[in-house]
Amino acid sequence: MDFEEVRQWYDGYDFPGHGAIYNPYSVMCAMQEGKCRSYWQKTSAAEALMTYINMDFEGLQEIISRLISGEETEVDTGLFENDFETFRSRDDVLTLLIHLGYLTWNEEDGMAHIPNEEVRIEFRRILKGGNGNRNI
Repeated sequence: MDFEEVRQWYDGYDFPGHGAIYNPYSVMCAMQEGKCRSYWQKTSAAEALMTYINMDFEGLQEIISRLISGEETEVDTGLFENDFETFRSRDDVLTLLIHLGYLTWNEEDGMAHIPNEEVRIEFRRILKGGNGNRNI
C-alpha cells in the first residue's frame, strides 16, 4: 500500500519524544483489506456531543466547521471537569473531543485539530446524523 495514503488516513496523533502515532486497528484493517477507508470504532459518547455542539457555546458550530475544513483552533483544557454533565464552554466540549481521540492537541501551543481523514469522515457522519443545525 502507498505509505503517504496510509499516513493521510491514519496518522495525526503525536506525542513528545515518540513522533507519529497511527491508529493501529485501522492500519491493520487497511492492510488486510488493501484499502484505506474509515475503520473507526464509533462511540455513543461522540454522538452525545451533538447536544453540546447544537448549544453552540461561543460559536462552537463554526469552530467545528473550520476544524473539518482542516483548520486548527485554540483550546484551553485546564478547566475541564472530565465528565459528561459539566459543560460550560466550547473548551469543555473540545477537550472531551480531545479525550475521545476526535481531536489531537498540541500542549506547547494549545492548538487542536482533526488528526486525519478517517476521523474527519467520522466527524461528518456524526454531524449528519445529529439533531438540530445540520449546516455544519
